[in-house]
Amino acid sequence: MLVVVGLLLALAPQERTSGTPATPPPARYELGPNNWPVPVAPARDGSVVTRPEVEPGGLGARGTRDAAAPRNLGEHALRAVFAAIGSPDDAAALGVIRQRMQLAILDHQGGALAELSLTHEADLAAPARDRLVLDGDRLFGRDGANAFAVFRGLAFPAMEAEAADELGWYGLVLRAPWVFADGRAFTVLPREELLREGRPMSRFRIEARPTAGDLVGPAAPALDVDRYELWCDPSTNEPRLLVMLPAREGTRPCQVRLREYAAQGNVRWPTKRTVEGLDGARRLEFSIVEAAVNLPVGGRHFAPPPR
Repeated sequence: MLVVVGLLLALAPQERTSGTPATPPPARYELGPNNWPVPVAPARDGSVVTRPEVEPGGLGARGTRDAAAPRNLGEHALRAVFAAIGSPDDAAALGVIRQRMQLAILDHQGGALAELSLTHEADLAAPARDRLVLDGDRLFGRDGANAFAVFRGLAFPAMEAEAADELGWYGLVLRAPWVFADGRAFTVLPREELLREGRPMSRFRIEARPTAGDLVGPAAPALDVDRYELWCDPSTNEPRLLVMLPAREGTRPCQVRLREYAAQGNVRWPTKRTVEGLDGARRLEFSIVEAAVNLPVGGRHFAPPPR
């Protein structure tokens, strides 16, 4: 994640024990090649519940319409989620958006070690058009597959791989769950009713397709593909947690807790996102302090600056 910090405490992993609900092992944290904190130990959580008694509560959504599928999505597994927070078409209609966020780096007790300013601009009508600015001196951008990096006004080609990784992470977190409607890029498995953290939740398991070809169904377990889990409130269908299980070696799993939804246009999105290890240990918190939609930007806004 987009953090410049050299000190985060490590948590020792332990064996997973059986039981319902399952308790995941603690995850250890290391600094990645870009000095950003990453959790180490993978874990799973959730135990199947038959006919769960749904807990009332959660934040109010745009109704609890479970039956009506958004237009053009047919029987997509996430249709009830899109009915609650807006469809992919609703998100795309917001055009280029800007979210200015306060980023808090947390210690092992959840206290703030440092706070930074982060601005994310994204074209929600495109899957890979983003700009990230950290504290005004570091700029990462992409328009499609090619990423660029600028530090204090100077192009830094050596940072382009790092920029691509961070833009991919932030771009997916911002666009989730709407990005998962692309059947050429993702397979979404049917809804499951599970227990998580002692309460009923709805889980959707999602797999990135290894190619953009005509592959049908989930990837074989032997294939190296990124996997995700979207956990939703079963009464409102609002996403509460996004678990990210990357396949690439050296990229660590994490989970993003989604809180305090707010509406813009026909879309609802979380105004607070907390990045955790798979053990639930909080490491980063993003709070949106300013948001704008349908920004009038030029055609080269997401293109790299001239060298």
